[in-house]
Amino acid sequence: MAEITEETDTDTTGPPEPPSPADAAGPSAAVDPGDVDPDPHVLRPRVEALSAEAADAGRVAIAVLSVLLRDDEQVTDLAVGRLNGANGVVALTTERLVLANDRPYRAEALEFPLAKGLDVTGWQDADRATIAISDERDSATLDDVIDRPSAQQLAAGVARALADR
Repeated sequence: MAEITEETDTDTTGPPEPPSPADAAGPSAAVDPGDVDPDPHVLRPRVEALSAEAADAGRVAIAVLSVLLRDDEQVTDLAVGRLNGANGVVALTTERLVLANDRPYRAEALEFPLAKGLDVTGWQDADRATIAISDERDSATLDDVIDRPSAQQLAAGVARALADR
């Protein structure tokens, strides 16, 4: 029987060398940073306009919202509250109203086209506001809106958008 041996140049007297940062990162697709708009939906200024409490409460729901937005869509108004018992957001975009929440393991999302028959109403007390949205197909309510002015701005924005159509 023949004996098989391997020859190596490896020094076995110490620990192995750590991988270089480039090797540790693994393969990646080459992306030209100039080709990627970090905020194509103009979401950042809307989030920055929220209070710290609202921005924090809506953080995950805003992330869910960001993947629901279409390539050519921009957010014009944003409000944070509670949608179906979970932290949620409603965004007025150039095309529609989009609602999303952060329900664990099953986030919810709804959309309402900016079209005839869309009804947006709201009410408020000393601390919070509520936005009710309905059309001939569906309805949704964003309760406990943290920043009352954001709810007022969103309702006014919907009224302007519908008047322009």
